[in-house]
Amino acid sequence: MLRELFIHIAVFISLLFIANYIFSNLNAKKSAKFAYKEGIVYGIMGIVMMQFTITAGPHIFIDMRQLPIMLATLYGTGWQAPIVAGLLVGLFRLMMTDMDLMALIGMGSVLLISVVCLFIGRRLSVRWVAGLLMLVYMAIQNGVIFLFIMKDTELFFRIWINFILIFLSGGILVLYAAEYLRRSNDLLTLLQNAKDQMEAFLLYSADAIMILDQNRNVRQVNRAFETLYGWTEKEIRGGPLPVILPEKEMMMKEVFDRVSGGESVIGLETVAQCKNGHHRYVAITISPIWDEEKQISSFSIVSLDITNRKKQEEALRLSEAKYRYIAENTTDLIVVSKPDGRIEYASPSHQVMIGYSQEEIEEIRGEKRRKLIHPDDLPLLQDTFIHCVEAKQQGEVEFRIHHKTGVWVYLDTRIQPVLDEQGEVESLLIICRDVSERKRTEELLQKSEKLSIIGELAAGIAHEIRNPLTTLKGFIQLLGKDTEHTHYFELMFSELERIEMITNEFLALAKPQVRRFRECDVQQLLTGVTVLLGAQALLNNIEIKTEYTNTPMITCEENQLKQVFINIIKNAMEAMPDGGCVTIKVRMAGERVKISITDSGCGIPAERIARLGEPFYTLKEKGTGLGLMICFKFIKEHGGELLFSSQIGRGTTVDILLPVRHTV
Repeated sequence: MLRELFIHIAVFISLLFIANYIFSNLNAKKSAKFAYKEGIVYGIMGIVMMQFTITAGPHIFIDMRQLPIMLATLYGTGWQAPIVAGLLVGLFRLMMTDMDLMALIGMGSVLLISVVCLFIGRRLSVRWVAGLLMLVYMAIQNGVIFLFIMKDTELFFRIWINFILIFLSGGILVLYAAEYLRRSNDLLTLLQNAKDQMEAFLLYSADAIMILDQNRNVRQVNRAFETLYGWTEKEIRGGPLPVILPEKEMMMKEVFDRVSGGESVIGLETVAQCKNGHHRYVAITISPIWDEEKQISSFSIVSLDITNRKKQEEALRLSEAKYRYIAENTTDLIVVSKPDGRIEYASPSHQVMIGYSQEEIEEIRGEKRRKLIHPDDLPLLQDTFIHCVEAKQQGEVEFRIHHKTGVWVYLDTRIQPVLDEQGEVESLLIICRDVSERKRTEELLQKSEKLSIIGELAAGIAHEIRNPLTTLKGFIQLLGKDTEHTHYFELMFSELERIEMITNEFLALAKPQVRRFRECDVQQLLTGVTVLLGAQALLNNIEIKTEYTNTPMITCEENQLKQVFINIIKNAMEAMPDGGCVTIKVRMAGERVKISITDSGCGIPAERIARLGEPFYTLKEKGTGLGLMICFKFIKEHGGELLFSSQIGRGTTVDILLPVRHTV
């Protein structure tokens, strides 16, 4: 009996493998139609097992026809599988025997087993538990049938116990084999799916993929490779990779040596060649492929075409270089600022415009930076900046900034907000232009307009006042001789002379004078002036010092320069009512002669220096402001410059710069 049992189990497991092969090759979806096919296969298995019986007693034979119904329930696609299998086994039982009561009972028992197994399978999700419960039920149901057939109770129990041993042991072995096949099928399915996915990825990937063997010869390439490089797999299979440029071979050998050591090289940017001879920029990733023995069996290379990106980067680099060249060589100051005021970039022109180096600018922050702005202009600049950020609109403002040398520089400024993708202000582009020269030109134009008005006024005064002054002076001198109040007449005569002096200054300003330019020694002119003013200086306890160096002759109008020197030295003496020292220096400054006249007086406030030379602007109690205006006029006609520098309490220096040769 044991031998027959092993034969039955071997036959059944063989049929199970055959059924598994059939199911794996049906290539049908798991549907109701597929379930009917499964039922037919399992039914045929039951029919075959009916041909192999084990003798359990007199006229009692045992077979395993019911086990395929259990398997159809546990592993079938739908309820149709066990029902169809049961019908096939039952019908075959009727066909092979006489249509008697026992045949009907046998068919009914098979159908009942199908229904009960289906019920158990639907209620229990754990196959092992459901399978064991089905085996127990089938053993009990068959025992009831045996009891109905046999009248001998002792014989019944002996046969039933044999049946249980045979049926349960065979059923458990068959259930184990079926579960093993299922898990194997699931694993094979996963492997096949993974293989299909990898092949699909390899075939349809947008990146060029190459598989190389251990000798680094081409084993497989995908369609993207053929599209990118032009070679087909058939053309290059078995040979070295043709995309590597000769000058890149040494580098790629080093890379492959690293990969052969188990390392992956990711995102290596290089140049590869195509079949048509063109070159492409690519980013490649090379990884080792390991076999079951954890040995490197091949290499995978994924190649991403970055030619367009490289071209864009190059175009961007050239564009950036061009605009950076413009920004770094323009005379305008270009600043990129964050909305909170942090400066991200300042063009090199700031070193010329405001005198500070890049390192010094970076160190000037917060309150120190605000102090660079003129206090009168800071509120307007801040309001304009805030308005540009909040309104996201361009703004313009003009303000003064403190130069490192101490002067104020006028900047005409345009502020342009730069928006990000969300429409928010990301930064602000600030372009500043130095308009200090324009401001000075405007001031000169204003002065010229004033001079023109003063000239017209002077001409009228010359005609309307000068002649009556002459008459008044004559009669006052005549009357002053015949009165005892001569000091009153002397005072009146002095004031009339002062009026005449002012009138003469007006005439000198308004009347075009004949200028005779000739070569003169500036040191001799200054010596003559110092002798002329020496007595006045001595009376006021003032010392005049001179420091001359060898200077060439200059082309000038001698009388005009004398008048300039006299006016400036007299101003210096008047600035020292308690005595002091006037120092006169003559030296060369480049291509020009520089005359510096320095006093030790009270000094001039910085804000007043800019207005010196304006008509009727004077620092003296009885001054008219016309003397310095005439000095500026004469020096300008000589092509020179008149500069003032002063410190409160220490004195003032006037620098006169004259060209050696002046074209009249």
